[in-house]
Amino acid sequence: MKPLPVPADMEPSAFVSQTLRQCALIIDPRYGRLGALADEFDLHETTLNRWITEGSIPRKPCRRLLKRFGKKWVDFDRLVRNV
Repeated sequence: MKPLPVPADMEPSAFVSQTLRQCALIIDPRYGRLGALADEFDLHETTLNRWITEGSIPRKPCRRLLKRFGKKWVDFDRLVRNV
């Protein structure tokens, strides 16, 4: 599986959503549920939805995502832009 291409002008909330959902597909290939991703990182699904709404992810959780999925899937600088 390869990451979807991301246009440079994509809205921050759409970019966070796409990134989290692609990570969720790696953990839960059949459905790609955000709940499965939240469970993997001991978070609540509402937290992931808040990050999507805000269009950014705090540094510490983003580092955890980067460590788990790698640079291929997680663009750290773009995800933590407002934090």
